[in-house]
Amino acid sequence: MSVSRKLKYETMESNSPKYQLNKTDGYKVARGFLIVMAGAALTYLTELIPNLDFGNLKPLIVPIFGSLIELGRRWITDYNKQSV
Repeated sequence: MSVSRKLKYETMESNSPKYQLNKTDGYKVARGFLIVMAGAALTYLTELIPNLDFGNLKPLIVPIFGSLIELGRRWITDYNKQSV
């Protein structure tokens, strides 16, 4: 994805009417899904590390990892650049 297209997508507002979804909504839902899946994958990979067991807290770890991924993505992305 080119930088200008990515920046354009990041600033897009959803103007879809009630009970309908547009392309922007689809992109946002898909991005959220990928972030959640990445958090779940990180949680799964922690089982490969010996002596690391979250026990009953595992359902809380998945959204924490997902939030950390989103935080890292936002930290890396430069929102100050304006698309041309």
